[in-house]
Amino acid sequence: MEFDITKELDVEISAKALKAYSESFQSAFKLENIAIFLDTNVLISYYGMASAEKAKLLSFLRDNRENIYLTHQVQVEFRRNRVKNIESDLFEPLRKIPTSLESAVADSKNKFKQFLSSNKKLLLADYPDEWEKLLKIEENLIQALDIEQLGEELKSKIERTTSDLKDIKVVDELLDTCLVLKKTPKLEDGRISEIIKLYERLSDNLDNANSSSQQYCVFPGSGDRKNKKDYPYGDFIIYHEILDFVAQNKVNAVFLTHEKSKGDWIGGKMSPHIHYIEHTYAETGQIVYILNAEKPLSLSLENIHGGSKEDLKYREAAVMTIDHDKGFGFIYNDGETVYFNVNSFDDKDDFFNLKRQEYLRFTLKEHDENITAVNCRRQDYSFDDQQFTVHESRVVSIKDRYGFIENENGNLYFHKLTTDDSCQFSDFKVGSIVECLFGLNFDGDPVVRKIRLKK
Repeated sequence: MEFDITKELDVEISAKALKAYSESFQSAFKLENIAIFLDTNVLISYYGMASAEKAKLLSFLRDNRENIYLTHQVQVEFRRNRVKNIESDLFEPLRKIPTSLESAVADSKNKFKQFLSSNKKLLLADYPDEWEKLLKIEENLIQALDIEQLGEELKSKIERTTSDLKDIKVVDELLDTCLVLKKTPKLEDGRISEIIKLYERLSDNLDNANSSSQQYCVFPGSGDRKNKKDYPYGDFIIYHEILDFVAQNKVNAVFLTHEKSKGDWIGGKMSPHIHYIEHTYAETGQIVYILNAEKPLSLSLENIHGGSKEDLKYREAAVMTIDHDKGFGFIYNDGETVYFNVNSFDDKDDFFNLKRQEYLRFTLKEHDENITAVNCRRQDYSFDDQQFTVHESRVVSIKDRYGFIENENGNLYFHKLTTDDSCQFSDFKVGSIVECLFGLNFDGDPVVRKIRLKK
């Protein structure tokens, strides 16, 4: 049995699969009388969760232990990452709070002092009344930020908290609870080798798909190809473990994951990948419901100890879906789905004028494992728009549907769809002098967005 999404399926399989999915969805969502599989990230999230949410998760696991399964791959990943995540999600953020507070206080004082110093002559000469008020504000600010005692109290309490938790790496309530859950056996080594070969083939299929087809070529684990280059196969192995179970036991299953942004378990708007449903049913005759764990469990898996990280590198990608009424959309790149909403735009008109397949420029912001696009701007490339710089170059290679132009950072690729309306792709020859508008790809590297023959 293999989850090969390139296999051709007929209409009958599709209709039966989607009907079966729909008929049992409500009971599956309520986790009623169904096998429940957990993703590694649901277990790992425990260490960064609020205390009340941790208690809810443990209670759920214990109350449903007869129906909850950990696949062998999940067990391996949980054991491998548990101690590392206890340190990164629990202890490190706590230890950083006192020094972060000290830095924030010092920065606040210094920035205001620097403002006064750099503007003193002007303010004192032309705005003396306001200058006096600002000096009073500085005095009040220094008094308000005199929180050394509070800082020491906070530091002392954090030290007590970390001391109370110091044994969690050894005495771990979650780890003990996992002992009472059911387990599935390890797949044979030969089988895992075949799964890895299939992964590589499906990965090539995804790479070769055009932008409109990519969302139908994703598969479990395809979103790990960049971040887990050494061994991106874990999720694909997990899914095959689940497929084996449902096929052998003739039962449906729910797979609970904390994934929100990778796009290879759950699609845009938290909707299922239809081709997963169809191919799972074709292989097993059963349904596997892939759900974000927070909703059916009615709890938050948010890491309350972790801050948000923003990558200020600008990137671009084509818009996959956008819902102007609901105020959000998704961009897609190489197995990764990234969410944005109307509040991600400085100019709200940019959001409401944005259309599917148009380009969006953005930076990325990460909170816990969730990545969103921020600082968004619509990019409507046109030679008539003076905001874009026109670059001159020369064609160095031309093929049937694509070519390359000279660029100081290496030759840049262009294709039929980047050709301006003023000319035809067939007009380009090796040596042709061309004018180009450059944009960015998802990694922030330059790409050709529009090209035409130099007039």
